[in-house]
Amino acid sequence: MMDELNVMSVNTNGLSTPVKRHKLSKLLKENQVHLALLQETHKKKDKSKLINERNWELQFESRGSNKSRGVAILIKDNLNFELEKVIKDTEGRFIMIIGKINNSQVTIASVYAPNQRQVKFINKICTKIKKQALGDIIVGGDLNLQLYEEEKNKGTGKEAKCKINFRKWNLIEANNRIGERIDSPTFFSHRHSTFTTIDYFLVGINNVMPIKEIMVGKQWPGDHAPLYLKLGNYIKNTVKKWRFNPKVAYKETDRKGIKDQIIEYFNLNRSPGMKECIVWDAFKAVIRGKCITIERGINKRENERFRKLRLEEEKAFQAFQKDQTVGKKEKWLEIKKQLENLEEIEVTKKYIWVKNDFQINSINNTKKLANLLKKKQGKAKIIKLKDRNGQIKTREEDLKEIMANYYEKLYMNKDTVSSEGILNKKLDTFSQAVLDSNITSNEIEEVIKNLKINSSPGPDGLTTNFYKIFQKEVIPNLQILYNKIMENKIIPETWKKSEIITILKPNKEETDPNSYRPITLSNVDYKIFTKIIANRLREIMPTLIEEDQYGFIKKRMIADPIRNIVNVIDHATRERRKLLLIKLDVYKAFDTINHNYLANLCEECNLGKNICGVIRELYKENQAEIIVNGSNSRTIEIKSGTKQGCPLSPLLFALAIEPLANLIRSDKSIKGYRIDREEIKINLYADDAMVLIGTMDDSVKAVKKVIKKFESISGLVINIEKSEILHKNLTWKELKEAQSTLGVKLGGKKLKYLGIHISKNLNNIIQINYNPLWKKISKQIIDWKKWNWNITTRLKAYKMMILPKFLYLFQTLPFSIPPKIIKKWDNSIKTWIIGASKNRIANTVFFTQQVNGGWGAPCLQNYFEACQLARLLELDIGEPKRWVRLEKLMNGWEYGSCLIGKIGNKDLKNIKGGPLTSTMECWRKWQNKLPINKIDKLPVGALENRKPQLYRNMIKNLEQHGITKIEDLLKSDGTVIQWEEIKDKCGQGNWLQWGGLSKKITDWKNKETPESDLDKIIKWKVEKEKGIMGYIYKIIMEKQYNTKYTLIEIWKEDLNCNEREIEKWIKSINKIKYLKIKEMQLKILTKWYRTPIQLAYITETHPKQCWHNCGKIGTYTHMWWECEKIQRFYNIIKKEMKELLGTTIEWNKTQFFVQKLEGNGELKEWEEIIKHMLDAIKASVALGWKDQKKWDIKTWYKYLADYLLQDYISERKSYYKFGQTKMTWEAKWKGLISRIKGKDKYKELNKIILMIEQL
Repeated sequence: MMDELNVMSVNTNGLSTPVKRHKLSKLLKENQVHLALLQETHKKKDKSKLINERNWELQFESRGSNKSRGVAILIKDNLNFELEKVIKDTEGRFIMIIGKINNSQVTIASVYAPNQRQVKFINKICTKIKKQALGDIIVGGDLNLQLYEEEKNKGTGKEAKCKINFRKWNLIEANNRIGERIDSPTFFSHRHSTFTTIDYFLVGINNVMPIKEIMVGKQWPGDHAPLYLKLGNYIKNTVKKWRFNPKVAYKETDRKGIKDQIIEYFNLNRSPGMKECIVWDAFKAVIRGKCITIERGINKRENERFRKLRLEEEKAFQAFQKDQTVGKKEKWLEIKKQLENLEEIEVTKKYIWVKNDFQINSINNTKKLANLLKKKQGKAKIIKLKDRNGQIKTREEDLKEIMANYYEKLYMNKDTVSSEGILNKKLDTFSQAVLDSNITSNEIEEVIKNLKINSSPGPDGLTTNFYKIFQKEVIPNLQILYNKIMENKIIPETWKKSEIITILKPNKEETDPNSYRPITLSNVDYKIFTKIIANRLREIMPTLIEEDQYGFIKKRMIADPIRNIVNVIDHATRERRKLLLIKLDVYKAFDTINHNYLANLCEECNLGKNICGVIRELYKENQAEIIVNGSNSRTIEIKSGTKQGCPLSPLLFALAIEPLANLIRSDKSIKGYRIDREEIKINLYADDAMVLIGTMDDSVKAVKKVIKKFESISGLVINIEKSEILHKNLTWKELKEAQSTLGVKLGGKKLKYLGIHISKNLNNIIQINYNPLWKKISKQIIDWKKWNWNITTRLKAYKMMILPKFLYLFQTLPFSIPPKIIKKWDNSIKTWIIGASKNRIANTVFFTQQVNGGWGAPCLQNYFEACQLARLLELDIGEPKRWVRLEKLMNGWEYGSCLIGKIGNKDLKNIKGGPLTSTMECWRKWQNKLPINKIDKLPVGALENRKPQLYRNMIKNLEQHGITKIEDLLKSDGTVIQWEEIKDKCGQGNWLQWGGLSKKITDWKNKETPESDLDKIIKWKVEKEKGIMGYIYKIIMEKQYNTKYTLIEIWKEDLNCNEREIEKWIKSINKIKYLKIKEMQLKILTKWYRTPIQLAYITETHPKQCWHNCGKIGTYTHMWWECEKIQRFYNIIKKEMKELLGTTIEWNKTQFFVQKLEGNGELKEWEEIIKHMLDAIKASVALGWKDQKKWDIKTWYKYLADYLLQDYISERKSYYKFGQTKMTWEAKWKGLISRIKGKDKYKELNKIILMIEQL
């Protein structure tokens, strides 16, 4: 059914304040507007959006100078609009856009006429519209002119006499188009107390769409009433989907109601013989109904006051129109003012929630910042698509049908042959039992705990928030359901239905359905169950999947396959060996796996009866609907593929593609690249496959044969057109033959693998990877400059969006980078963070971690070196990964450790190229700063000489008997095991080698000293594995950049206090959650604020005296403490604090800075509040650093009130979103609130308290 296109035109009288923007947003929402034409927006000329509403991304504007004038056209996201052209003036009076709505040509314009020479202006604009307009025309605006006199034929159905003949421009005033006139005026002049009609809609005489209604709005955002126009046959109304709203659990009574409903439901409905899946699906329907009922009640209560005031305002307005007396005017304006105040409170409440997202340091708020920084992917509307015949379609129904047809075909079941015997590895009985065991409540609880909040729910609408808030009631019932599923292999019907959203891939054609990545939105209860199964599978996958597959397998990293390739290319270059790299592109890898093949593969691996049955059931008879522009397509059958977005999907895919690797590994005709005894044939990271061939012969033909066989058993297809080859030392004939055999395109000098440009010439690998990255980062920084961020926010943005990109390259490409280049990056980023004109932070302070009193900015040079040292640990004490074995074989040593002994020039010269050179150069720099004292955690082979290898055979024997670490050779008292106890494991002929090895161990044990930093690093690597690079970075940063002790010495002298007090001050700063206050405290600690004496040192003409005219020298402590003017301010605050707390508060210079106070009476209960009060004092002084007029009680109360409010909001968010069971805010603040509530003197604080009560 086709619905109306709702158009609104309104003179906003300025949108510069949050309240006015909120009013506009509310008008748009309540009147279901699709197209808004705005006048007098009063926004300055910059790149900021007019309104920040997620459903109104399309905004076209013409802004005047100095916040004057301004017109805009806003288009709602659900309107299928395709822009063709924008025409606008430079004065902020006219804007016109030409485009298509649902493939129908349309011209839309917003006009704001001057208050003089209106007719001339309108003639000019209408002439421009006539010349350029296409299709139906819609013009709305403030013409500043009353087009009609008080004509007699108003409402008679006849066309009224208009002052301007619009017909000569093929236009007509919309009222005349339908033959009606509206009595309601659109403008009220406060100056003259008169009502007039000066706002109009103009439409094309030949418009196709009919006008259904035109009306004047009852809610005036300013002096002008909004004008509404309803047009037919333009859009299809979309059904709003229900989604769990956390506000139904904000009040304890509502929370309890839902909890009681959950308990009551299962008590009444769970009975013998009743299928648990049916009980659970019915429960979700019941709880949805309960939540909808509560939400409606909340909305009704929230809107009741607004509704009553609006009715009163409407009646008063109508009364004033009929009888324009002073009394009735005042009554109308009084009610209107009450309504505006209520709206101001509402927008303020929303504002403080948003403000909290960026002012409080928490995980949730960090995510909000990350979402702001990321460019929206796939969010844009799908305007047009090509159908099967290549025809462009734009109608909403056609778009949905094209997507449904495409994915229906993609997910079709493809015939495959048997895959029996394709895998060699089987799961042992013990692992099967673990996989098939009952699901415990602890497993469910752990998964729910780690669920991301606010993620998109499945079709049932129940979000992760629901399961977090009500986990205590839900977990026991989920456990019963999940174990029944494991037992009976029957899943709920709601699990078989899902929704698919599509995300446009970067740099792809928007009209091609193949350019979109499908993401399945499954129900959260389904995702909890599959995550539990995935957690179990993750533990056993390394036993089933060979080391060639690095994707999604525990303890395997994305850097590993890239290091393999780099080492092989380096070896082929130095040895002048032939090498052919074949990068295979698997077409729609996750979407085309045959379900029977997948289930049979699980059974062949002996995953367990329960798990195999469950996996088969999970992929049986699935259905989905494709979401296109917020509307669902028809239902399609899902007969192949794994669900992208499902926790099980990555692991199942790794299992599904393993036969390809196994076929290549086991085919003797395929000759991989060999280095000594190590041969590498294939690299896999999920579906990113790289085949390596070292001997041509029949290898290429054999690879093609394997590919065909794998395609026949799996349903997957290798996309030959997108596959590439890269070669080294092949003849032109060999290269052409390989290309012809495979049908792939010839590779150039480089190819992209896992985001890394791999080059034939490794000498330029740094340049071709880092140069594009830095160019991209530089552009990103320029884009971010439009945001008015403080230093702390910029640092967070750096850590979230820039640092990970560098770290990825540091870890995957461990080649040397010239230090001057890294220094350039560091300096450029620092300039952006602190500002080019404010470079008042030394690098030592800038890079020092915050726990030590610095700003905690990442140091790229040290991160690079931390990555190199982490790599060294993998070489020396990590698992013998393939790239580790390759590098050791390339350099002629299998055992031995670089951590023991010193690396010299000779050692560096003996390295035969490759990344190892860079790693050793880095270790040479740090080896004296990071000595090793304890060797217990090192592998036995660490004591071997790198050359010659004296103990090699004996070490191999020990490893075969499970003795891998030196600590395995020690007795409980720390001495070495005797020969008689170990000879069976060493080998009878190795007694001499054992003697040498045991002596080495004894010598080390005899000279052991306390645990060193390197010992701690090794211990971390052995025991924790994860986060080793970050741990190394932390240690080397403390050695190179640590201002803690320098700051302590400076402040000890300034404050005449001991070291411990300064350390406590530094520690307390790191605990502050309010980012504005935390940044201020850091600035005080690191002496950011410039003083007269500093400026005099920089500029000789600058006076040294305090700029508050006290006549004293303006040192740092003087400006913060000793100045008599500032002491007066502190004394005023002390009196206020005494009245607030009922006790005398005194502090000296040291106590003021480190916030350790003494006073008369008991201060324990006020301890936290006093700290906040002192923070507010410092913030007030910092605000008026050069202007003492800003030191006043109001400023101090403002900061204190802000602290109170942010403290409450942040805790409340945790309480409702994360299932936190107790709020501590009330206990902390209730004493102060009880003393000030209702008292006129504390107006600022009482305003916040009232707002909190309303929240």
